[in-house]
Amino acid sequence: MKLRNMFNRLTKRTKIMASVASALAVIAIPVAVYAGYGPNGADRVIFDFKNPAQREGAFDAPRFNSYINTNVYGDERAFVDAKECVTNGPACYQNGPAGGYKDQQPVSVGKEYIVRAYVHNIANPSTNDNPATPGTNDGVGVAKNARIRFELPDTEGVANGFTAQARITADNSKPKEVYDTVDLLNPNEDFNVSYVPGSAYIFNASHTNGLQLSDEIMSQNGTKLGDKTMDGVYPGCFEFSSFVVIRVKVTAPALEIQKLASTVEMPAMADTAESVTVKRGENVSWRINYKNSGSLFADDVVIRDELPEGLELVPGSIKLTTAKGTDTIPDEAISKGSGGFHVGDYSPEGNGVVRFTTKVVTKPEVCELTNVAFVKAKNVKGEPSDTAKVVIKDCEETKAPIYACSDLVFSLVKDNTFKFTASSIAKNGATTKHYAFNFGDNTEVLVTDKATVEHTYAKPGNYVASTDVTFNVGDTLATDSKNPDCVAKVSFDVKGVTTIPNTGAGSTVAIIVTAVATIGAYAHRAFTLKRQ
Repeated sequence: MKLRNMFNRLTKRTKIMASVASALAVIAIPVAVYAGYGPNGADRVIFDFKNPAQREGAFDAPRFNSYINTNVYGDERAFVDAKECVTNGPACYQNGPAGGYKDQQPVSVGKEYIVRAYVHNIANPSTNDNPATPGTNDGVGVAKNARIRFELPDTEGVANGFTAQARITADNSKPKEVYDTVDLLNPNEDFNVSYVPGSAYIFNASHTNGLQLSDEIMSQNGTKLGDKTMDGVYPGCFEFSSFVVIRVKVTAPALEIQKLASTVEMPAMADTAESVTVKRGENVSWRINYKNSGSLFADDVVIRDELPEGLELVPGSIKLTTAKGTDTIPDEAISKGSGGFHVGDYSPEGNGVVRFTTKVVTKPEVCELTNVAFVKAKNVKGEPSDTAKVVIKDCEETKAPIYACSDLVFSLVKDNTFKFTASSIAKNGATTKHYAFNFGDNTEVLVTDKATVEHTYAKPGNYVASTDVTFNVGDTLATDSKNPDCVAKVSFDVKGVTTIPNTGAGSTVAIIVTAVATIGAYAHRAFTLKRQ
């Protein structure tokens, strides 16, 4: 039946509900039906709307969402879906296109999504009233204590997929409960999903602009359904069908790090700078500020700072300051190849400070050193980093200019994106003009005066990245090319991280970028509401 002809056969009230349905993009029949609904088999009688003998609906009891092949919704068993909000907040229900609902909805961190359930008691309208009594809605087809509840995974962890579920129940319905699910997915980014308080609404012919429902919709008992009032009384027929919606927020932890230098032991922020100048043999103190800037707990945070050649750790100087106080960290935590040291779990906005002191023991010709600090967490992809610099003011001049590309290090930013930092030595009249980054993937060589750049590889693989550095030497240009100290091997696929990049001259590193859900402590949290 064409939609126009169907409207001609509807009552005024049903036409109003169909208009609400159109506004919420429900006239479009789902393209595909997935196996997330239930119960199935003998536990649930299915009515085919295309069969004239079954089109009249149920006469024995209220039955929820048990039509297939309807002109309005298609297969009512698949009654839960989701779509992205154009704007976060209550305006999500009014803004944006009507369509776009999916049974498998891709999601992104920081955005909100509508999760929607279609509710229809298919009892024949003649069963709504008992002819033997003067009352209304007291017939065998009216659902009593009709309720709906939504379920989200009860987890504090992150994964790359979660399943949301809705259940419709009534004391006298057959079956007592029906349910369906929708998948929220992001194969490239771990996340968590949570209910937005106050976001539950029902839309029906009596409440075309929506009626707010209680947050009990997320509880074990759910919240009552109804027509004009949410009293649990739910008559049969299309004209009483409704849509119940909630919003969910997609969140994830995130990390920030800041590296600073100072000539003051245990420096406060006011004592620090991105670069300090000292003499060879003097001490330089370092301050690392780190923070969970995301909206979930960051689990098992690790700080890594591997000293470059020319800096020696002052024994016993590593101090970790958190909300619990200040502790001394073993010297081995900053030794080369240690992999860093654990600083604990951090709630959103939780932070800490690492401070330590080094002695400058550079070679006479070295006039500058760069120190890199990294931070990572078990449930956060990537390893943010930051640098600070020490300038040696009594480095020895030589008769000939000295210039060279001295190091190339990199770290994972996210997915296939990496941060590359090149270091160069330029003294005795030589100055660095620009860097030429070759990422080893046949993309155009990036020529820039910046020592730190980011690059996104199109796909996993094995790459050899290198940097050529061009210097101003008097009135001429000189390029240090193919220097083995400025070559790094980048090898990654989708199996999971096995090693992390090392700093230092001529380092060769291997990174395997993870694009699957976090394994281990959080594996049981993903898709906890399995489709049945």
